[in-house]
Amino acid sequence: MHNTKLKNILQYNDAGVVALESSVEYAIQVMSSDEISSVIVIDESKKPMGIFTEYDVLKVIAQNIALDISIKEVMTKNVVTISQNKYLHDAYVFLVESGHRHLIVVDEDEKYIGIVSEGDFLRFISLDYLGKMELVEEVMDKTPLIVEASSKIREVAKLMSEQHLDYAIVVQGRKPLGVVDERTITSYISKHVEHNGTPIKELISEKVHFIDKTLYLQEAAKILTEHGVRQLVVLNKEEKIVGLLRRFDVLKAINGSYFEFLVETIEKKSQILEQLITQHKQLEQVDAELQAAEELAHVGSWTWDIIKDQFHGSKESLKIFGLAEDATIDTERLFKATHPDDRKYFLKKIIQAMKSGEYDVTYRIIVDGEVKWIAGSANFFQDDTGKYIQAQGMLQDITVQKMYELELEKLANYDSLTGLTNRIYLLAHLKKLIQRNKRNQNNAAILLLDIDHFRDINDSFGHNVGDELLLQIAKRISNRVRQEDLVCRMSADEFVLVLERLHNKEDVAQVAQEMIEMLSEPFNLSNNIEVHVGVSIGITLIAQDYKDENELLQFADTALFQAKNEGRNCYRFYSDKLTASIQERIRYQNEIFHALQNNEFELYYQPQVRIGSDRIIGMEALIRWNHPQKGLINPDVFIPIAEESSLIAQIGQWTLQEACRQGKIWQDKGYDFHISVNVSMNQLHYHDIVAVVDHALNKSSFKADSLILELTESAMMMQEEKLLTILHTLRSKGIGIAIDDFGTGYSSYSYLKKFPVDILKIDKSFIDDIPYKKDAEAIVKAIIAMSEILEYQILAEGVEYPEQKEFLDANGCHYYQGYLKSKPLPAKEFEKLLFKNM
Repeated sequence: MHNTKLKNILQYNDAGVVALESSVEYAIQVMSSDEISSVIVIDESKKPMGIFTEYDVLKVIAQNIALDISIKEVMTKNVVTISQNKYLHDAYVFLVESGHRHLIVVDEDEKYIGIVSEGDFLRFISLDYLGKMELVEEVMDKTPLIVEASSKIREVAKLMSEQHLDYAIVVQGRKPLGVVDERTITSYISKHVEHNGTPIKELISEKVHFIDKTLYLQEAAKILTEHGVRQLVVLNKEEKIVGLLRRFDVLKAINGSYFEFLVETIEKKSQILEQLITQHKQLEQVDAELQAAEELAHVGSWTWDIIKDQFHGSKESLKIFGLAEDATIDTERLFKATHPDDRKYFLKKIIQAMKSGEYDVTYRIIVDGEVKWIAGSANFFQDDTGKYIQAQGMLQDITVQKMYELELEKLANYDSLTGLTNRIYLLAHLKKLIQRNKRNQNNAAILLLDIDHFRDINDSFGHNVGDELLLQIAKRISNRVRQEDLVCRMSADEFVLVLERLHNKEDVAQVAQEMIEMLSEPFNLSNNIEVHVGVSIGITLIAQDYKDENELLQFADTALFQAKNEGRNCYRFYSDKLTASIQERIRYQNEIFHALQNNEFELYYQPQVRIGSDRIIGMEALIRWNHPQKGLINPDVFIPIAEESSLIAQIGQWTLQEACRQGKIWQDKGYDFHISVNVSMNQLHYHDIVAVVDHALNKSSFKADSLILELTESAMMMQEEKLLTILHTLRSKGIGIAIDDFGTGYSSYSYLKKFPVDILKIDKSFIDDIPYKKDAEAIVKAIIAMSEILEYQILAEGVEYPEQKEFLDANGCHYYQGYLKSKPLPAKEFEKLLFKNM
C-alpha cells in the first residue's frame, strides 16, 4: 500500500462522464445504467468542471426540481481533484480526513482520467491493519435513518437530504426489511418519471446483508468486499436494528489502526537501536567492524579523562558534533554545543551521574546552525579512593527518528487542515480529565460547536473556500480561549471546547454566548467572498460520577440537537440527566430523613481476622438501609447524598450509638472484640465528634478501648492542626484510630507520622489485582514496609481468594477482611459466626 500509486489501481472509464450541456435526466440515466454513484461533468478539454452525485439526486427529488434542467445548474462546482501520481496511502488519508466518498483523479494536464471510491480502497488496503479483536459495535453508525415501508420515495429522499445521509433502513413494524440507498433511488427515478406515490419498500435492495453487532470488524469488512455492498445492517441478539456499518466506517477504523502499526514499528526500531548501544558499552575499544556499525546506526563512542578534562571520541561521535578527527575536545566545548534550552537539564544529569555512576539522557545540540537530537548513556569509574577519574559512553544521532515520532504524533493526534487536536486526542484528554475529577472537584465542561448550514457553503463556493472558512473559524475560537483550554476539530464542521477550572455554570454560558457573537461576525475570504455563519452549541458539565468519555460527547451531542431544534445559533445545556439527578437527590434526602425517623437503618458486621490464626479479632460496622419499597440499599447510594446535607451527622451519630449498643451486648455475653466504625469528613470537620463518641460510649457503657474509628486519607489531610487535637483527645480515651482505603489518597510518610494512628487498611483496589499484577504487589509490599517503620498494624480489605491471603501472610500483613472469611452479616447471623470462632 505504501508504494502503490493511484494510476496503478485506477480503472480508466469514460462511462461516468457527461458534458456541461447534458440534462439532469440524462445524468441520472447514465448513473443508473452504469450502476455508478456519480458522474463527472467535463468541458470540451476534458477538464472536470463539477460532479453530480447520488446525494444531488436526492436533493433534486426532495426539492421537486424538473429533470430536464441543465446539469450545470445543480452540480457541485469547484471540485477537488487529486493527481494520478499520488500514493494510495496519501490518497486514502485525504479521503478519510476530508469526508469525501470519491476522489476525482486527473493527469499532469489536469484532465479527468477516472474516479477512486471507498470500495477501491477497501479492495487494495490490507485488512490486517484492523485490530484483531475490534468489534462492529465499536465503529458502526449508531444513529441510522429508519423509515417505514409505506413511506413515499420523495419523503425518504427529503429525509436523507436533510440529514446528509446516503442510505435509509426500511422496516415494517419492528422487522427490518432492507436498505435503500442513493443509487437505488437514482436508478428507480431514471426509469419511472411518476414516482412520488411509490412506497419506499418497492426499492429495497436484494443485496442487503444483516450482521450481529458482536461480529469482529475484520470479518464484516470481508463481507463488504466479497459481496460488493456498501453497507451492512447491524442487529443485536433480539434482531433489533442498532446501527449500520458503512465502507467509510471501516476505512476510518483502518486509519486509526494504521497509526498504531506505525507506532509499533518505531518502537521496534528503537529497541533494536537500544540493543546496539548496550553492545557498544561492553567493548573497550572501537575496531573497524564497530566503526562501520557506528556509521550505519549513527552511533558513536567516547571516553572522558576526567582528571585532564579531555575527550577521545570515535570517528562517528566526532562527526555527530561536526568536529574534525584530530579535534581537541573538552567539557566547555561540548557544553556550548548543547541547545540553550537543554543545558540546565544536561548539566543536572552529569551531576547526578557523579553520584550514581551512570546516566541516560536525550537532549539537543546545535551544529552549524542545525538542531540535532542526541540519545546518550555513560558509565563513570572511580579510583581506589572513590574519586571519579574516567567515563565511557555512547551517543546516537536520533534526529530522524525523533522527527518521525513528532510527525507521527502530529498525524495521529492533530487535524491536518486546522492544526487543532482531533477526536483521538480529545478522547484521551477526556479520559484523563475524568480520572482527575474523581480525585477533586474540578469544574469542567464540554462545548460541542456545529457550524450551521456549512454544507451549503461548500456546495455554493467549493471545498477550497470551505477549508479557508474552517481555518478562520479555528483561529477565532483558539484566540478566544485560555491557554489551558482544549480546542478540537471533531469533524468537517464540528469543533469541541474543553474548559476547566470554572467557577460556575454561568461561566460556561458566557463563553458559549461569546462564541456565538464572535462567529456571527462576517468572514472575508479569497476572491472577495464574504460569508456569514451561525453556530449551534451543545454543552455538558463534567460531573464526578461520569465514567466514560464517549458518554460525555453523547450528552453534548444531545444538547446540540436540542439547540438546532430550537432555532439554531444558540446554546443549550444537557439538562435531562442533571434535572433527573437533582430530583433524585432531593427525593432521597426526604426518604433518608424519614428512614431515620422510622428506624429503617440497620448495621451489618464484617469480621476482621488475624491472618496467622484465622481467628476473628474484631468487626467493621457497615450501615444498610431497609427501604420499605426498594429493599436493602447499600451506603454507596445514599451516603454521598446524605453528605450534601446535615443528614450525614444524624446518620453518623446513629451508627456510633447502634454499634456501641450492640458491642455492649456481645461484651456481656463474653465476646471481647473491637468494633470499627467509619467517620465521615463532614463529621470530623463540622461537628463535635469527641462529644458524639463520648455520648455513644456513656449511653451504652461500651468499653472505649474496644472502639476503633476509621478515617479516610482525604479527611486526614484537611485542617491538620484541628484534626491532630481531635485525634489525640480520642486516643487519650483509649479509642483506636484507623486509616481507611489507604493508598488511594495522597498522604506521605512525613505527613502520616504526625498522626496518632493504630491501623492502616489497604484499599481493596490493590488487593483485587493480587496475584495478577506485579505493580499491585509492589504497592502492597511498600505499604506494609512503611507501616513496620511507623509501627502501625496492617489490615487488608477485600480479601476474597486464598492466594491473596497467602501473599499477605508471606509479606507481614497482620489482619484481613473480606468475603474469604465472610460477607457483611446482620447482628444475629454474625453472632453465630462469633460462636463458631470461640
